Amino acid sequence: DFDILTLAGTRYNGTLEDIQAWLAREFHNAAMLVGSAESVMATSTNVLDMQADITGLKPEHNDPEVKVCAIDQSDYLMRLWPGSIEGREWCLDFVQVNHEPYESVNSPFTFELWTVPRSMGHSCPPWLPEEAHCVLSLENRFRIETEDIAKGAEKFVLNDGHTYLLWRPVPYQSIQFTVPSRPL
Repeated sequence: DFDILTLAGTRYNGTLEDIQAWLAREFHNAAMLVGSAESVMATSTNVLDMQADITGLKPEHNDPEVKVCAIDQSDYLMRLWPGSIEGREWCLDFVQVNHEPYESVNSPFTFELWTVPRSMGHSCPPWLPEEAHCVLSLENRFRIETEDIAKGAEKFVLNDGHTYLLWRPVPYQSIQFTVPSRPL
């Protein structure tokens, strides 16, 4: 369990032997820190046994919680679905409208996804930052290059109650939208 937990939260390179040696050192350091190897293993097992509140799984076709928005001058829709309620997260992806069922696609056109700050006159829940920033896909946040993302797997993590701008270059219209807020 320690190895799984450690590897899940770390980027690592090297041969199998290098990784095993590194894990052994990490385990030894953790045991020294908490007092025993048994405590490290018990803690690792407890963490892995916890129920996960997952964000990022693509919804099933016709999921009633999915919200869609047509993108003018394109063959695509933005699709928004709930992620972790505890994390106050939603997911967004793009789907082709000329496929039935809809087919998820990765970054189908030139765009940037930006948060809209409170200073622009939009309400923003207090747990969200006030400044604008460009939103990267979940895969890009994990350092996966866009061209290496599996077909249709790309998604963006958004926050409850925040306003976003899907910027598109001229002559296309940008789209501003606010993610729904859910009660805790």
